Order: sequence, then C-alpha cells, then structure tokens
Amino acid sequence: MEIIMGKKICDLRKKRELTQKDLALAIGVSPLMVSKWERDLALPNTSHLPDLARTLGVDVSFLLDSSEEIKVEQIISIVKQCAKEMEVGNIDAGLALCKKHLQENPASLFLKYRLSIMLQAYFTKVNSEEKLDKMINMATDLLSETAGSKELEIKLTSLFMLSNLEMLKGNYQEAINILNLLPKSDINPEIILSTIYFAQGDFDNSTKIEQKILFTSLNSSFVSLNNLYRIAKERKDYPFALDLMLKQRLLIQAVSLEPFMLPANCLLLADIYAQMGDKTNTLAYLKEFVDCTVKYSASSINLAAIKLFDQMVSEDPAPTDAYLKENALYALLNNPTYALVKELPEFADLVAQLRAL
Repeated sequence: MEIIMGKKICDLRKKRELTQKDLALAIGVSPLMVSKWERDLALPNTSHLPDLARTLGVDVSFLLDSSEEIKVEQIISIVKQCAKEMEVGNIDAGLALCKKHLQENPASLFLKYRLSIMLQAYFTKVNSEEKLDKMINMATDLLSETAGSKELEIKLTSLFMLSNLEMLKGNYQEAINILNLLPKSDINPEIILSTIYFAQGDFDNSTKIEQKILFTSLNSSFVSLNNLYRIAKERKDYPFALDLMLKQRLLIQAVSLEPFMLPANCLLLADIYAQMGDKTNTLAYLKEFVDCTVKYSASSINLAAIKLFDQMVSEDPAPTDAYLKENALYALLNNPTYALVKELPEFADLVAQLRAL
C-alpha cells in the first residue's frame, strides 16, 4: 500500500485543532509515535485505527484509502449535493454535508474552492444573521486555504472572493490588504495564446479562449455599471443612474445575455424610477422582471446555448425553477423602495403571478 496516511492524519489533526499530544492521549500511544505516523515513518497498528478514525472524525476506510485526491467529477457531484440542500432552505443540513465531505477530503483544495463558491451563491437564501455568519465564516476559512494554491487562477480568484467576504464582514482594511496581494497587470497572456492557436489553425481552442475573455470582460462591465449606478443613486443623481442602467440594458441585448442579466437590470430600473416617484415606470419594470422570471426557466439559463458563448461550459450547479421563483419573490417583497407601489393592485397581481408559478 502506498504510504500517504501520514498527511491525512496531520491534516485532520490540525483541522480539529489537536496537538500531537492530544491525539496520542486519545488513542493511547506516545506523541513520538504520532509524529512518526505523520512523517510516514510508521503506520498505525490496526488495533489503533478505530480510535484514530473516531478521534479524527472520519471512517477507517478513509484512512486506509490510498488515493490522495478525489476526482473532479466527484467534487462536482459533492458540490451539487450540498447545493441541493441549500436550495430547498436546509441551510444547517447543507453546512453539515459540506463539513462531512471536507473532513473526508481534507487535502483537496479544489473541493474547498468549489464549495466556497457554492456557499456564496446561497447567501441570499439565509433568513437569519446567525446562519449567514456561519456560511460567511466557512467560505472565508475555505478561501484562506485555497488562496495558497499553486494553481494561479484558483489563487487569484480566491484572493478576490476573500476580499469581498472581508468587506461583507466590515473588515474594510483587511479587504484592501488582500486586494493589494493581487498582481496588477494590463497584460492578459491568454490573448497571445489565442493568437498562437489561431496561427496554428486550432480554431476550437482559439474560440474557447476568446469567448472566455469576452464573457469575463462583459461581466466586469456589468459590475462597473452597477457600481457607478449605486454611486449616482447615493448622490441622488437619478437621471445619470437611469442612463447607466439603460446603457447596461443595450449591452445585455447586444450580446444576447438576457436570461442571465436582464432580470437584475429590470429591478435596478424599477428601483431608480421608484426613487424618482414614478409609479408607472416602476410597475412597468417590475412587470418585466416578473415576465423574465416566467420566461427564463432554469433550463434556459445555459450559457452554451448562446452562439456567442457556445464553447463555454459551467461547472456550477444549475438553479432550479423553485429557487429562481423564491429569489424573485424575495427581491419583489423585500426592497423598501417599492413601498411606492406595494399598496397598488397591480403590484399584488405581480406577487400572485410569481406565487402561482
């Protein structure tokens, strides 16, 4: 058997915040013996395995498994299982399932990376600050580990998301410090790589790279427009905020990203018209938002179905129609700005239309 058990024991012990002495006492061996196990200088006696596994919170079979890293397909399946619990509102069960798989696979940075992304996607599902704090803290802990990945894309994305989480927690200086760790460069090597593939006649790989670059650039543009909108709204420059969202809408339509971006755009337009006291346009964009929710079912939210992005494949779990409906209802009912129209029968009709889905 290939000896990799030492790393598992060491990782699990540290995860449970145990010293070598603590573990030794729990099992009935010397701290020196634990040290030898962790350095792969010796293997635990079979009589010690049950107590060792129980103390570390795993099965004996996991300790004996000689495979060091689970496969990507298994990781995607695990993330989908956890997301399924989150989606139906079983937050505690989802978190428990995450912890179970993390304990069973403590060396898998990619599992930690994917679970951290999944957790952030379901922050809006949480109806208690305590549970939200648990999710944020778990995602923060996971990203703190994946930020040390040797894979550059995972490392940089982890740092970016970690900064965002620190901002959510109100740790603004820490968020800035993390962002300062990110390399600043206007050079994207993938642009040159795509050109090389094109020159070689490898149009498939060139297309994949260019689609990824385009989608990333568009997403950054949408975020920037949203942030400029928020600034304009805070300054009460409502005409400029409105102009920004109308420009964003034109961009969304130009690249056929309506299933992904148009519902949020409708809400922001409704919000700004409500701020301006315009009931007619507020209701008009809320109606379009509801129409989008009805029209763009979960099955239609498929990036590869759009010709411009047909070579892109997402590994993220697809949302269900029930999840989209619940999010739409939450957006409609929990924005205080819509108080302008909440008492109108047209607004009640929109809520009823969503609930009937």
